Amino acid sequence: MLGTMWAAFFGMLFSNHFPVFKARSYNKQITEDSIGVVVVMDEKFAGDIKQIFNDNQAHQVQQDPADLALDRGTRRFWTTVVQLLVFVGVVAGLLLYDVIHIPFPSNMVDQESIGSSRARAWLHP
Repeated sequence: MLGTMWAAFFGMLFSNHFPVFKARSYNKQITEDSIGVVVVMDEKFAGDIKQIFNDNQAHQVQQDPADLALDRGTRRFWTTVVQLLVFVGVVAGLLLYDVIHIPFPSNMVDQESIGSSRARAWLHP
């Protein structure tokens, strides 16, 4: 159950593209009452995409600088971090719940034990 909760938590972070270290495109009208569409594309297609939106009666077309998009290296890094955390959590869960049993030596179990009557005789002659 704990593993499922962790997977859901990190899955939610990953699917929402968190954490984000760069500024994102923002328009106040979307917060208030409008619907927005964000298109990430190469600069060479920008004119064609603007034309498609304008031909289909878009109310406003806004083009942001290209450096706002999250670069692939940062995204790959955080994807690897999340995968590593999930892997460590799964292995820890398998070990903690004895699905994978690793025998650890215990000297207390393997040593000779002394009964209570012999212990009293030894302590109080």
